[in-house]
Amino acid sequence: MGAMAYFLWLQLPVPLFFTAMLSIPMPSILQRLVLAALDRLYVPVSALPGRMSIIGVSTWAALLVFIIESVITSRIAVKEHECRLAPHCDHQLIRANRWREERNFWISCVALVGWVLLYKLKTVMAQLQALQTLQREGPGQGQGQGQGQRQGQGQRPHAD
Repeated sequence: MGAMAYFLWLQLPVPLFFTAMLSIPMPSILQRLVLAALDRLYVPVSALPGRMSIIGVSTWAALLVFIIESVITSRIAVKEHECRLAPHCDHQLIRANRWREERNFWISCVALVGWVLLYKLKTVMAQLQALQTLQREGPGQGQGQGQGQRQGQGQRPHAD
């Protein structure tokens, strides 16, 4: 198994699983459990450099592999173009290498987008959970202060 296969099996399952779990409609208690499990992956780990979280390390790794694959894919495209001009070059081998590198490029792109999408979806779902909790508390507990500020905005202070 090659390096890209390990990358594929390490990078794609976690964001795909959590994105699917946060996207499907389910009871509020199950959503809170999924968010709590996801929050554990965002906790900084002291053994990692800079006390990064597991998801932070995975996102940076996906970004690094994406950048490397971008460079490799662009270089092999130039090499294929040079091979077309040379009559003795093995065109099929170069083309097979280009297709493999383009596949790896798209795998790394999907992995990076998956981690970024998971982060944004987690943020939105956490905000939704907070708003639902605020709504369950009742209309009288959180609105009094905001209304007083809004009413006073249109009035000018009196000069004595």
